[in-house]
Amino acid sequence: MSDRHSPAGRHWGPVVSKIWAVLGLLASLGLCQGEAGAANKSGKRRTIVMTPPVPLGAGSVQIDGGSKQDPFNWRATLKFLYAKTLACTSTIVGEHALITAAHCISDGASYSVDLGAMGTFEISCERNPKFVRRSLAGDVAMCFSAGSLPNAGGFENLDMSSPVASGTKLFLLGYGCRSVVTLDRAGQLYGGTSKVLKLPTDKDDHLMTKGGVVICPGDSGGAAYLLAVEDHPVNPRSVVGINSSYDVSARSSGITPFSGATRDFILDWKKAKGTTICGLDPNAAGCHDRFTP
Repeated sequence: MSDRHSPAGRHWGPVVSKIWAVLGLLASLGLCQGEAGAANKSGKRRTIVMTPPVPLGAGSVQIDGGSKQDPFNWRATLKFLYAKTLACTSTIVGEHALITAAHCISDGASYSVDLGAMGTFEISCERNPKFVRRSLAGDVAMCFSAGSLPNAGGFENLDMSSPVASGTKLFLLGYGCRSVVTLDRAGQLYGGTSKVLKLPTDKDDHLMTKGGVVICPGDSGGAAYLLAVEDHPVNPRSVVGINSSYDVSARSSGITPFSGATRDFILDWKKAKGTTICGLDPNAAGCHDRFTP
């Protein structure tokens, strides 16, 4: 999560190709840019691991443009790692369900959730079939765990019904870097508020937020929340979109909302897996307190 005074740089999202030089080694691995490849040069399948930070309970220190979050309050928010290097953020939204960004997923890779003493869970991940890599349209993926994921502090709720209007303040959360140019200090959980400036259009299905925090590589796949009490995220909250892209020069973030084909994909995935998702199913178990405006 980048603060307001990060240096200006190139764009992310629809013009991903322009920042390959900036991303350097990370881009060559498919990290931050997305899509960790199915196999490395030796032909071995890559393993992507989602894990909470260790130790839990890091302090909450105010910074310009956002705040360092106590992971104890966000125990369903996971780091998305390849070879112990941060790639993206993901969120547990049900006993068998996780959500992240489609551009973080490779169809050929293997995935697991490592919850330490609570166990390791093999998962399968599916991109939204309407996902478009060049524009990041439909940038959502769902992951399924055959084993029941332990409820350590409340699974997050998806909200597909509450209206998000221009001017709505969203709380953006992720493990991304603190500088969009140097990509440094990634891996700590930061969050903060940004205001919706533009709603989705036929040409771009993203919400655009501006002001306050800006998402940064590593924040991709993290959740955008509506909060019951502004700047008090431990209160009731609901996820209304997924962090997808950013524009450094404009200091804006692109959020994929749960509407249109993305909404249909999530509902179809849930039905096909025969599972429940917090916020969408009244019988879903272990859910965090939900906020409904």
